[in-house]
This record gives sequence, structure tokens and C-alpha cells, in this order.
Amino acid sequence: MSTTRRPVVALLVALTLAGCGAAPTAPARLGARTAEAAPTAAAAAAKPGAAVKPGVTVAAGREVVVGPSAAAAPPAISHDAPPAGLFDRDYDPTAKYTAAAAEAEDVKALTGEVEAQNGNAHVGPVLSSPWGLIGGALVGGSMIGYAIYTGMVGSKDLVYPTDLEDMVKKPSAYGWNYEQVNFWGHDGIKLRGWYIPSETHSNKAVMMFHGHTSNKDRFVEKYAAWLHHDFNLFIYDSRFHGESEGKITTLGYHERKDATLALDQVKSRCNGAIGVMGESMGGAVAIGVAADHPEIKSVWADCSFDSLHDAIAPRAKNRKYPLPEYVAFSVVKTASIRAKANLAKYDPIKSIKSIAPRPVYLVHGQDDDSTTVMNSEKLYAEAAQPKTFWRVPGAKHAESWKIQPAEYQSRVHTFFTESL
Repeated sequence: MSTTRRPVVALLVALTLAGCGAAPTAPARLGARTAEAAPTAAAAAAKPGAAVKPGVTVAAGREVVVGPSAAAAPPAISHDAPPAGLFDRDYDPTAKYTAAAAEAEDVKALTGEVEAQNGNAHVGPVLSSPWGLIGGALVGGSMIGYAIYTGMVGSKDLVYPTDLEDMVKKPSAYGWNYEQVNFWGHDGIKLRGWYIPSETHSNKAVMMFHGHTSNKDRFVEKYAAWLHHDFNLFIYDSRFHGESEGKITTLGYHERKDATLALDQVKSRCNGAIGVMGESMGGAVAIGVAADHPEIKSVWADCSFDSLHDAIAPRAKNRKYPLPEYVAFSVVKTASIRAKANLAKYDPIKSIKSIAPRPVYLVHGQDDDSTTVMNSEKLYAEAAQPKTFWRVPGAKHAESWKIQPAEYQSRVHTFFTESL
């Protein structure tokens, strides 16, 4: 072997080992969560979305269950930990796959995606010599190994988050009357929310969407105290979060469809104008459901991502992963394989323009290192008028309301007062 080729081969071997070798430990698996009792055979035949909407009306500290009985519920979908295998079959429970076969099939699918992204580098013109063949194979193999590893770790944290915030308070803890609303997601899972009527008996409503790993309690704690006086509020736990069911979170793919059914719940209780407000993942859902439904009059989106790719790449860079853009590609692809859905299909950047002529108000902390301000900059550039973008100096992810509380409250209240 010539002296000029030895360092090259050594470097390629090192790349291969780096791509497939030791790296930060994968996140711990989510602990098992208690699911409701399985329904009866009659329940299995029941159709989701019955005319009578189940719920609990809460007043003066008492809860009274209203709506259909448990026997009328559709089949429950458990909120348990993910399967032991690397990949799963969450949305195809009847599929006859062994864990090993399913994992092998999904790794093969990801490998195909990675090879397409790389331009199938290991079979290109560079392979005109034996050394080119070896070098190309090593580079291609290392890139595929690196993509599979980072995709596996990152996607697990994305769709099976382990740091879910706990539920602490109900609206009654603040002295508010509210209705506990249970409704079915688009695929039959049970979602749980709160309808908090306006203290001034307004007919205007604001739908609220919490962020990734958060829940309705945390969102109410931040925003409801100074909104529920003049607006009816509706907030629910996104699938896999809080008190809602679900085996996976998809950061907008299934959540956007669920939001349509949540909108039906609001319209059945309020005959006035409706606006939407979301934070982080919830901001992306707010943009998506407003694009789908022209009856929504205005959108407030705080620290939303413009695309999953742009949300993940800065995080990979902050965590010192080489090739962060490539890591983002791998994570989105692997998360899509886990979810059996193209999670990038409903990226907010693809639909925000269609919201016009309804107003969009974008907010982002200038120091956000989780979903960087670049995401809202891209959304603002893509949105049509009327639109507003407020950068909040010194604010990190989802902290603008904390850094400038009085200004934040004033802007939110003014925005919905003028747009609804």
C-alpha cells in the first residue's frame, strides 16, 4: 500500500467506527402508564364522535358526569411504554411481525432513505479503482451507520419523550368554574380537556395548544388567569400527554387532525368567533388547524418550529453531534418510520401562507436554543399579511411570557380582542 493511501484508509476506518461506535446513551424508556379498563363488545362496535358529547361539569367544587356511559365508548387505546424492539407497529396492532422482523424491515427502510440522501455515494464514479471501492464502501457504511444511530436515539426522544410534566392543578384550584370534556381523537383514542367559560359571558373563544412534554395544566397556569375573564377557553392534553391516551406523539401529524375534533367541541359550546393560541409544538398545531379551518379568525404562535428538520438541527449542533443537518434528516426519517406516517407532511411552513387574510402573531425568545428564533423568522417570511413578529430579548424556549409578563399579557389580550 502506498504511503499516500494509508492515511486515507485509516481516516475512513475511523469514520466508520465513529459512525457505529460508542456515543451518548439513549434516553430511558417511558414508564408504563395506567390505561382505562377495556370496553365491552358493544363498546367496540360504537362509533367515535357520538352526538352526545361526554364531559364533566364542574361548579362549586363538585363534578357531575354527563354524556354517554362507559359502555358507549370506542375501544380504548392504552398509554403504555413503547415495545421492547427498536421500531414498533403502534398503528397496526394486528400486523403479524416478530420484533426482530419488524426491526429489520424498518432499518432496511431507513437505510434506503439514507442511501438516497447520500446519492448512493458508495456505487458512484469514485469506485473506478479497488481503493475507490473500499473507500466508498467505508464512507457509505459509516454514513449509514451514523444515520441509523442518531436517528434511533433522536427519534425515540422525539416520539416517546420521557420527561413529561406532571399534572398538578385543575381550574377549580383557581376558583374557576369549568367543564371537563372527554372526546375522541381522529383514530379513536380518548383525549381529555377543559372548557373554562368566560367570566363576562362572552361568546368568543380561544383554543389553546400546549407544547411537547407539557400539558393543559401547565398551559392554564401560564395564560388562563388573564384570558378567561373575557374569553371562553378550551385546552386539552395532546395525545400521549397529561391525561390523554395514545402510544406516541407525532409533533403535529396526528395532533393537527385531533385539533379539528377539538374545534368541534368548542363550536358546540360557543357560537362566537374563535382564535387559537399555541406554544412550541402547540404553535405548530395552531397554525395547522387554522390553515385547515377558515372559521378560525386568528393565530398566536409562540416559539413554533417551521419544520421538524429546522427544530432538530440546532439541537444536534448544540449537543456537538457532527453533521447536524444530516442528523436532523435521520431523526425525522426514523421518527416517521416509528409513527408509520410522514411527520414532515404537516410542517407549518407549508400551510401558514393560507391563513391570510386572517392575522398571525408570531413570538419567539431571542435566546431560544431549543427551537431557535430562525424557525419563526422563516414562518414570518412565508406568511402573508396581516402578520406580526415579536422577538423577545433574553427569553429562552417558551419563556417570553416569563421575561416580559406585563407586555406579553397586554399583547395577547389586545390581539384577541381586536381579531375576534
